[in-house]
Amino acid sequence: MIKKRLTILLSAAALCCFGQVYAQLLPYPIDTIDGQAFYRYEVEKSVGLYRVSKIFEVSQEELIQWNPEVEKTGLRYGETVLRIPVRQQPLAQPQPAQPLPPQPVVAEEPAHAQELPAADTIIEPVMPVSRPVRKLALLLPLQVNAIQRDAQMDRFFDFYEGVLLAIHDLQSQEQPYELHVFDIGKAQTGVQKLVDSKALTGMDAVIGPAYPAQVLVISDWAKQDSVPVLVPFIDKVLDLKTNPFLLQFNSTEELEAEAMLSYLRQNRDSIHCVIVDAQGQDGPKQIRLIREGIREEGISHATTTVRNILADSITLALQQGKENILIFNAQKYGNIHFLMPRILNTVGTYKLCLMSQYSWQEEKIIIPQIFVSDFAAVNPIERENYEIKYAHLLGNEHASLLPRYDMLGYDLTRQLVAWLEGKEYHGIQSDIQWQRVSEEGGLLNIHIEVVRK
Repeated sequence: MIKKRLTILLSAAALCCFGQVYAQLLPYPIDTIDGQAFYRYEVEKSVGLYRVSKIFEVSQEELIQWNPEVEKTGLRYGETVLRIPVRQQPLAQPQPAQPLPPQPVVAEEPAHAQELPAADTIIEPVMPVSRPVRKLALLLPLQVNAIQRDAQMDRFFDFYEGVLLAIHDLQSQEQPYELHVFDIGKAQTGVQKLVDSKALTGMDAVIGPAYPAQVLVISDWAKQDSVPVLVPFIDKVLDLKTNPFLLQFNSTEELEAEAMLSYLRQNRDSIHCVIVDAQGQDGPKQIRLIREGIREEGISHATTTVRNILADSITLALQQGKENILIFNAQKYGNIHFLMPRILNTVGTYKLCLMSQYSWQEEKIIIPQIFVSDFAAVNPIERENYEIKYAHLLGNEHASLLPRYDMLGYDLTRQLVAWLEGKEYHGIQSDIQWQRVSEEGGLLNIHIEVVRK
């Protein structure tokens, strides 16, 4: 197999080689077979050969050599135990990569360039181009130096991988972009130290950070230095109305509610809403707004309770000849799943639909669902091409399912670059439509889709 090489420029405070970090921190059992020492590694959930190779800094070919059975069976969580040879030498330090042409990396401190820790994930060097190099900064709480990492941080590694693929594609199209990755942790102080160090000086745009308090710090810097900052994970960016350099991807609860109400208005002649009150549950704000809108606009509806459903009295709230849309004031499906057997008793007599949350898509829900989402497959062909490329360059494993955070990282990077260059980009999972929130404010993604499943 032809190996290709992708290099990425990281700052001194940037992401360390996570294969090196994990191998040093995690105490795996060691067995000795015929004089050779092996780590004994029980495969964890959502971990494939690619991630194992990064943890222990061995190639996938070497893993298969010592564990030939995985070619047939693959890696099975809770079943597969891998033998991984123990290095006789200390783990090698990452070597500096050559800067992307045509300009070298100019930095106040040395050793700003490191090679992406992916010895068997390789992409061909890019041909020299005459366009000026643009720099993007990625600010994520990767926690690579933490002794005990938060498992939820895996989604940020997925996001990071998607950004890498986006940079690779841009370079393949002879667009010279440098990516500088900063592991800023979860605290506000991580961003403050980064800003104070002047490490972001010269950046053309920033993606991140992940927490509201961190955004407040980067917001002041962005406005002062006139650098756009795309915020990917937050639906309430406090400075959005006063800072023209902020871009918020997540839609607001008000926009989500209005999108659903618009759908209900358009279909008011054929639908009947069944509002289910669950005592002690307040529910998401968008559900409250939807319920208020239904009542104010006189859309056909009835109100029932969990007690009525358990007493098999839900039919009193349903209508024949219309689609009955069940609306629960619940954030988690686990709060209502015990009601589904009772509800399913009416299937065949009444037409039912569940107003769902996007996060419920992994649940086994039999009746049709309707929900609003920032995420939708808007370009199936490109999505398929992305899957092939992801499997080839990074492996088939990713921690996130809905949404795919690697796809989010890819789409947002490509969208930000398109916006910087005055072009259009239509995503593989997220299509974005920017709208300025006020005369002096930033941009908000207003593209929300009502999805039926």
